[in-house]
This record gives sequence, structure tokens and C-alpha cells, in this order.
Amino acid sequence: MSDKILILNQRFACTTGLAVFIGVPGATHDHAHWTHQIAIDMDSHDVECFCEGQWIKSTGVFVPAGHPHRVANSRQINLFFDTSVDWIDEVFGGDLDTACGRVLDRDTLQGIQSCFYEGVDIETSMAIFAKAFELKSQNHSNPRTEHRWAEVLKKVKVIQQDQGNKADPEYGKLGALFMA
Repeated sequence: MSDKILILNQRFACTTGLAVFIGVPGATHDHAHWTHQIAIDMDSHDVECFCEGQWIKSTGVFVPAGHPHRVANSRQINLFFDTSVDWIDEVFGGDLDTACGRVLDRDTLQGIQSCFYEGVDIETSMAIFAKAFELKSQNHSNPRTEHRWAEVLKKVKVIQQDQGNKADPEYGKLGALFMA
């Protein structure tokens, strides 16, 4: 995470390969992302992920890139990260089958929640998360993916500038940057 972290209202942060929303309601309709996602409900509601003909439900789920899912209308921690991030396998104790969503185990859920909670500086939270989960990308680079993240960062900067004195940025526009 050597890139600059772009921050909006201490509820959204983004850097190359990783973005996070804290305490912001997620999209309640069925949708998918081009990134992997970890979604955790801050109010103990279920996050739902459709996989292999059924919905899996839990307070926290890993949603693979491209998989339809939806969340309750409540506050969540939503992490969006590049598919080249190689620590996710370790989080789930071995090779992760990204063909299907997974329920987060209690330790992973609590670990992520301890990094990201309301009232803590979001830049510090991202640094703690990166260190705790040894955030790193695989050594090979993908020009298409790098270009996509560069476009995301460019659009986040525009949203930052357009925000002006608004109390809350347009989170829907930020979330749309990760839609498939």
C-alpha cells in the first residue's frame, strides 16, 4: 500500500488494489463487482451472497468477483480488493475457491472489525488492516487491472473535488466504481 490513500468523510478510503466503506449502507438490490469483496454488517444483520443455486447468509461474507449478492439496508464495512491479492487464501486456511462465496469465520470477522470501526481514522484503519492481513499483491502485474484501479482513483479524485461542503459524498457513485 505505497500509493496515496484517497479519503472521503472518514467513511470511504481507496488506494490501488483496496477500497473500504465504513458505516455506509450497501446496495440492497442484486449486484456484482469486478473486485472481490468482504462485506460485514455492523448491526448484526445478514449479508447474503448467491452461490451455486443458493444464498449463503452471515454477518460477514467473502464475495468473489462477479458473484451476485445483496445486503440488508444497514451500516456495513465493505472492503473491495483486487483479485490479485494473495492473502485471502490464508484468511480462509488454504486455497480459496473463488468460484463461491464464503462465510467469514469468527476470528476473521473480529479481526477485520477491529481494524475498521466508526470513529477511528480511516487511513490508520487501512494501514492496520494491511499490516494485520499482510496485504500484498502477487508479483505479476496485470495492465488491465492496473488501468482499472487508475481509473477508479481518477474518478474518486473527481468525486472528492465535487463534494465541496456536502456532509456526505454520493456513496452510490463511489460504489458504482466497483460494479461489474
